[in-house]
Amino acid sequence: MNEKQPFAIQKHYTTPMTWREVAKILEGIKAEKRVFWKFQHDAYEVSVGNKRFTLQRNFDRRKGPLYPRVEGVVVSESPLVLDIKIIPNYWWAYVFLTLPVIFVLLALFYRGTDVNGLKELPELKERLISAFLSGGGLLFLGYVTWLKPFRETKQWLIHKLSLAECDPKL
Repeated sequence: MNEKQPFAIQKHYTTPMTWREVAKILEGIKAEKRVFWKFQHDAYEVSVGNKRFTLQRNFDRRKGPLYPRVEGVVVSESPLVLDIKIIPNYWWAYVFLTLPVIFVLLALFYRGTDVNGLKELPELKERLISAFLSGGGLLFLGYVTWLKPFRETKQWLIHKLSLAECDPKL
């Protein structure tokens, strides 16, 4: 868990609980079910064992495409210190960072339309508005559907396991 990955959050946290209590909470999370219409599926995919855990929220019976994977390793038992790494889905990062660039370039370099022999060329103002709306809209969509769940996962985990950030040298 020492390799650095872009956009990943890796920090040390301490908790007043023991490893058994943390493992029990994580196993309880594994048992949670989600119901969509008549279909039932696991809300989270959790793996606990050998002083480490991984968890990821499921989305419609699949691994959540927008939800990050959480990996944790016990660093110290007394007090319990966990090295937690929250890793986003990089495919969606690629989509939400490249599509706005493509749309902005298309809007800026659009050559116009030809209707019944009449050439309609967009003005600079129209090109900039189109670039702002398409690129900005996609960046906003990326924030709402990719970065926001990433940040919410961190807050949810801190609340669920009563975590407090600590110095990694502890």
